[in-house]
Formats: sequence, C-alpha cells, structure tokens
Amino acid sequence: FCCQENIGEEASIPKTQVGETVKKELIKEFDQVLKENNLIKTKEVGELAFTISYLPHEYLALKEMGNQIDNEKLKKSMENYSELVYFQIQITNPQQQSELLKYNLSNADEYDARIKYYAFDADKDIKISQSEGTTACAISHFERNFDVVPHIRLLAAFEMNKLQLNEDIIFEFQDNVFNKGIIKVKFDPISQINLPNLEV
Repeated sequence: FCCQENIGEEASIPKTQVGETVKKELIKEFDQVLKENNLIKTKEVGELAFTISYLPHEYLALKEMGNQIDNEKLKKSMENYSELVYFQIQITNPQQQSELLKYNLSNADEYDARIKYYAFDADKDIKISQSEGTTACAISHFERNFDVVPHIRLLAAFEMNKLQLNEDIIFEFQDNVFNKGIIKVKFDPISQINLPNLEV
C-alpha cells in the first residue's frame, strides 16, 4: 500500500490517526483524478441538478475501509467490486435544504411511492448506450439519508463484461419522480484513466 513506509516513521502518532489521514489523502487523490478526467458530470434541468459520477472499484473499496487500512481487507473488497462498473447519481436542488424526497409532494402516499421507486425500481430506468447497443443497469442501491442531507443518491452498477471500456459511454437516467425527462451524459473511455496506485 502506498505511503506505508511513512506510516512506520510516524511512531508518535496513533495508528488509527495515521490510517485515517492516509485514507483521506488517497480519497482526495481519487477525487482529483475523477475531476481532471471529466468523470463527474452535472446536468441542470429546471431547478434540479443531476450529477453522474464514475466510481472506480478501487475508490469504492478504499471508502469502505475504517480508520486503519488493512491490505488484505482492501484487496478482498476490490475483488468484490471488480466485476461491475459503478456510477453514482446524485440529485440536488440548491433551494431545498430539507429531504429532497419531500420536494413538491402532493400527498403522503407520494412520499412512500418515491422511496419504493428508488429502492426497488430505479434500476429499470438506468442504462448505458455504446456502439454495440444498450446495457441495462444490473443493480442499483438507494442511499437513504433520513432528512440528514438534502439530496437523493443512487449507486448504479453494470456488468463489466457487457461494456466496451475502450469506447465512449453514454449514461442515461429516466427521471420518473420529478418528471425531468431523460438525463443523458457522455463519458470518455474509462479504460484510459490512470488511477492512484494502491499497492496491495
């Protein structure tokens, strides 16, 4: 794992603190790479902003680690993520400071219907288009925030062997909750990205 020698030199600092610092620095490196490679796309439709981000499996595995980064656990986590390609959908409204699921509700039943949709049905409205056709979302995960943060966040995964990683990726999401239509963004080939090195 990179920076491992430096950790050993900081004998006066608790291991948990060192591990947390290293993790934060690595996540910062990944965030910078994603921005530099234009892998975070935001499309504004009316009052809402839809941000689609490509999330490498190394990045997801790293974020899963606690304050102390265990090489074996990190390697296993990376392997668990390695067969899928992940994208994050985040929906925000700069004017909405409370739970976005409650935005423009007509009744309480609609709130429950929105939760059910994002938890169980949103994957049907997510796909990737490439030269050989479209690939459906294999699985999606809805991150419940319970009024803590004013956004809606989904993790969408696609089977890697069904995608052409050396081609452009057209990511499409049909917004059936706020009726903003098809949210479509284009990514350059993700096979050409140089990610921070995790020496596991």
